[in-house]
Order: sequence, then C-alpha cells, then structure tokens
Amino acid sequence: MEKEQIIKEMENQEILEMIHNSENDFFAAGIFYTFDTDSREIKFLVVNYRRDGIGPLQIKFPGGCSKEGESPFENLVREMKTETGLFPAQNEAEIIQHQIFPPKKNSGAYNVHHKVFFLIGKAGGILKTVSSADAGEVSPPFWMSAQNLSKVIFPGHKLAFKRACELLSFKKRDYAYALMNV
Repeated sequence: MEKEQIIKEMENQEILEMIHNSENDFFAAGIFYTFDTDSREIKFLVVNYRRDGIGPLQIKFPGGCSKEGESPFENLVREMKTETGLFPAQNEAEIIQHQIFPPKKNSGAYNVHHKVFFLIGKAGGILKTVSSADAGEVSPPFWMSAQNLSKVIFPGHKLAFKRACELLSFKKRDYAYALMNV
C-alpha cells in the first residue's frame, strides 16, 4: 500500500473515531458519482429536499443527521438506503470534507455539529424510483451533471461539491486515458 493511501486511511479513521466518541451530533452525506460514457461528464446522485416537508425545494446530496449510538458510516449507510436505495461498501466511502459548526446561539444546544461528506464511486442496492418515506422531505434520487449541479446545489453542500469535483477531475483524466487505451 502506498504511503499516501495509508495516511488517508488513518486520517479518515481518526475523524470517524473523534466524531463517534464525542457527545456531539453529526450529519453524514454521500456524494455518489459516475462517469457518463456517452456525455463524458461526471454526474452526481442528488435529491430534492424540503426541510420538514415544507419550504422551497433544494437540491442536495443524500444524507441526514445521526441517531444515538450510530457511527458516521452507519449513519451514512442508513440515510443512503432510505433516500436512494443504494449503500456504499466501507472501503468505497472516503471522507472528503469534514466541517465543524459551533452550537447555535440561543438554541439550548451545547454541542458542536459535525458535517461529514463521503465520496462514493461504487455502491450496492437498487436505485429508488419513488420518494423516500421522509414525510415529503426528499424526492426520488436523480443524476445531475457537475456543470448543472454547480448552479443549483444547496449552499451547505457547496464546499463538499467543490472538493469532490477537484478530486474527480483527476480520476476523470485517468478514466478518459483508460478508455482511449482499451
């Protein structure tokens, strides 16, 4: 195993342990991607989200808040299955963005809030074609090109989206090279 890969795995494990062993709550989201061979574009799996079933629809990556006792990866798997029907293999979910937010003022909350975004290239399951049972919060999942998504992504997911695009631009070049040499 390459030194860079070992360091990346150690960093991922440290983040997961820090979050799981704390009293803090967290949000986990999966950034599923694919390379469309016809359009030669990177596409992301997204959902239309409506907080608590009300308000405007916003396009976001599938995910949600943890339940008591869940690890970030367990939270990710549960949310992905609920919202998309897909689930990542543990070795296919790489943390690419970890954000820490202070407690909200005047909310009565004393804990910080973590957001963890996982980049996922391979998944099992069957993609849903109907909405999840989250009281109208989430539409059926759909694929959207990076170019189109950049214009409409939920503001709270923009940094993770940008990081995913940076990482995937290198993978896309490798993918295109592999296609040319088949």
